[in-house]
Amino acid sequence: MQNQNKKQNISKLRISAGFTLVELLTVVAIISILASFVFNSLNSSKAKARDAIRIDAIKSLSLASEVYFSENYDFPNSLDDLKPYFTNNVLPINPQTTDGSGFFYEKITKDKSQGIMTNGYCIGVMLEIAPETSADCGAFIANYKVKGP
Repeated sequence: MQNQNKKQNISKLRISAGFTLVELLTVVAIISILASFVFNSLNSSKAKARDAIRIDAIKSLSLASEVYFSENYDFPNSLDDLKPYFTNNVLPINPQTTDGSGFFYEKITKDKSQGIMTNGYCIGVMLEIAPETSADCGAFIANYKVKGP
């Protein structure tokens, strides 16, 4: 009799030891929801990293414009004039286009009596995550602009 009770207890343990289908589906659903949160935050981190590269490139272009001015007493007419100030004559790359395009440049001039006098420059780029503040310059559309000087 005791032997038979032991066998029944063992068989009950075998049956109740596994997970039900509902429990397994619940766990899978929870894991997939958590995974979607991780992937979304990963995508926004990638966008922020690309924006940081663009902002760094704008600062490099701005610095090169200042060096150009110190050597030529005028600001460059286009970004191509700044190539000699970069390694291998290659302008900084916009991660979205990978061919260097995507940066906007405008030479700001003011008409003073008879001649046109250079007053500065404006460099801009479209960021994926719009910044809170930006310089108000240039006729081009960009959500991040740097005005100099």
